Amino acid sequence: MTAPASAQNQPTFPFTEVEIEGRILDMVNEPGTRTMTVMGTVIQIPPDDSVTISTPTNPDISWSEAVRNGIPGKPNGFRNATAIVIGESNGATVTARDIALNPEENVALGYITQNSNNTLKLDGMEIVLMPPRANAPSFPTGKSDFDPRVPGNPLKNDFGFPLIRNSIIPGTPVAAEGWWSDDGKMYLWDLEVSGGEIATPTMAKISILRAQCRERAPNDIELELRGATYRGQNLPPATRVEIFRVAGNGLARFAYPINVTSVADAGDARFGLYRVDARLTNAQTGNQAGDGCPSIVGVRMIDANGRPIMTTNPNTQLSVQVQDTLQVDNRID
Repeated sequence: MTAPASAQNQPTFPFTEVEIEGRILDMVNEPGTRTMTVMGTVIQIPPDDSVTISTPTNPDISWSEAVRNGIPGKPNGFRNATAIVIGESNGATVTARDIALNPEENVALGYITQNSNNTLKLDGMEIVLMPPRANAPSFPTGKSDFDPRVPGNPLKNDFGFPLIRNSIIPGTPVAAEGWWSDDGKMYLWDLEVSGGEIATPTMAKISILRAQCRERAPNDIELELRGATYRGQNLPPATRVEIFRVAGNGLARFAYPINVTSVADAGDARFGLYRVDARLTNAQTGNQAGDGCPSIVGVRMIDANGRPIMTTNPNTQLSVQVQDTLQVDNRID
């Protein structure tokens, strides 16, 4: 019996890059089978060292963590949530290379209408800020356990500085990002507050609000930073800011040839703002600073002579440098 012509001439396709964004219908993690179904497409999940799986606040989770049930307010975990998958297909098999998981992407801008009786509400809707790390409380306390897949960002104002929780009073403007849950709450990975009282107000602080780097060519990068400064009570916020690259061991710093000065914010003169838009070549970064975009960038306050400004931590009474670090959003043209 002769096979049909269509079977004899089964087409083959070269591998091509694909991107799929949509609802997750199923996730499987069994011996010999690691798959995710997104909008009807079955996607093969390679070993963890060959795929990057991220969430809005955790850049690297394992597949076994991803398939686990029980995200707060979502008993089925990431099932019925949203995935963005980048990978390759030959027409018969789709294999993931990069997976971004999101329980949902809900945003609410408005006013705090209650912060009492261990309940926090935004325009009448109950909200819960997830704990930022193990053994840290949610906000309000006791509303959620820590989940390493979707940790919350620390409670901060829109300058990036920590706040006292009970200072978030009704009438405080906020921006909330997270997911609406099956138990009638909005769980948050980020709550940005315009107002409130900063924690440890006698202690100088510096923040990085945004760090992005674009590699134009080998040894040729564009570095963009945005951040804020706070010198302490009754002190002008303007200060010199040094930019540095954090070494792979997380300890050593290699300073870039960039110094900027923050300027007082027009809306709240307690805080200063700084920005960096720099084009750096290998000659400017130097061998010890490394080539290409940094993984982690840091900033610290320095005085007119280039020496680090020190501040006293009121909790430990130790004198420390005023600095901050942030993982860089790296892009390659």
